[in-house]
Amino acid sequence: MWVQLILFVISAVISYLLTPKPPQAKPGKVEIPTVQEGRKLGVLFGSRWIKGPHVYWWGDVATTPIKK
Repeated sequence: MWVQLILFVISAVISYLLTPKPPQAKPGKVEIPTVQEGRKLGVLFGSRWIKGPHVYWWGDVATTPIKK
């Protein structure tokens, strides 16, 4: 039992050390679909699948760095 526990801990440490680290996130331009002039606004009732979605309103698009 102790041998299995030790092997588990060793394999967990090796797995953690060999896990690839994700690249640092860089703030950039946010691209969202927008309403085009002359295109009709859709009105939906219930759950529907939209082939050409529009975003009529998008909240705060500013980026803020996370400080620890």
